[in-house]
Amino acid sequence: MTLIAPTLSIAQRLCAVSRAQRVPSPALELLILRNVVSAADCEALIALVDAGRRPSTIADANGDPLFRTS
Repeated sequence: MTLIAPTLSIAQRLCAVSRAQRVPSPALELLILRNVVSAADCEALIALVDAGRRPSTIADANGDPLFRTS
């Protein structure tokens, strides 16, 4: 295992030791890591999330779906 200086950001550390790809954007720091889990595991994770999802409890029914009360 390669030790990396703790002064680097998490994104810099991920790019240094993995297959992470940085999305080119000045507005955000976003990384993509493909094929992290198998297709079967991915389907299982999606099913798990779908089984527990529900409407937001922090959105206000004011007619603006992008408005949050928090």
